[in-house]
Amino acid sequence: ISVLAELLRPFAGIEAGDLAPILIHRFGTIDRMLAATDSQILEACGELNEVGQMIAGARALVLASLQETVTRAKVDPDDASFANYLSLKLGGRPHEELPAIFVDQVGGFIAEELISIGGIGRVDAKVSVIIRRSIELAASGFYLVHNHPSRCPNPSPEDVRSTKQMASVARALEIDLIDHFVIAGRNVVSMRRLHLL
Repeated sequence: ISVLAELLRPFAGIEAGDLAPILIHRFGTIDRMLAATDSQILEACGELNEVGQMIAGARALVLASLQETVTRAKVDPDDASFANYLSLKLGGRPHEELPAIFVDQVGGFIAEELISIGGIGRVDAKVSVIIRRSIELAASGFYLVHNHPSRCPNPSPEDVRSTKQMASVARALEIDLIDHFVIAGRNVVSMRRLHLL
C-alpha cells in the first residue's frame, strides 16, 4: 500500500494515502490494477475520477511503449520487452483472454487481435476465427497467448488439447502455430519449450 501510495502521489497528491488501500483492496496487487480496464480503474477511484483517468492514461502510455517495441521488429519470444509487454497486458486480468499475434514469413509483426474473452478458468480458442484472420492478413504464422488469473503458469490439459487441435488445423492450411504462451502474473510460459506443441 505504501509503495502504491508513493506511485500515486504525482496523480492524487494528498489523496494518495487514502486511494492506495482502496485500489489494493479492489484489485489485490499493483499488477492487477495495471491490467484492469479503464472502466474498472475509474470505478475503483470513485469520486477521484480525474485521478482514475490519469492512472489509465499513464498505464496506456507504458503499454503503448512496450507494444511499439514489439511491433517494430521481428517477434522474438526471447526478448525481455516481449515478455514484459505480455505480462503487463495480461498478467493481472481477472478473467482469461486469448489474443493472437500474427506474423509474416520472417516472423515480422503483422497484427495482434483479441480472439476470445472467457471466465476465471477457461477461454475458448476459436479455430475458425484465427485461421480466417491468418488468411485475411496473409500471415504465415501466429502466436497464441492467454492468461491464467489463478497465477498458476502450468498449461491445463484443455490448453494442451485445444492448442494441438489448432496447430493441426493450421498446419493443414500451411499456417504455423509458432507457440502458445501462458501468462501467470509476471511468468510467461512457452508451451513449445515444454514440448506440448
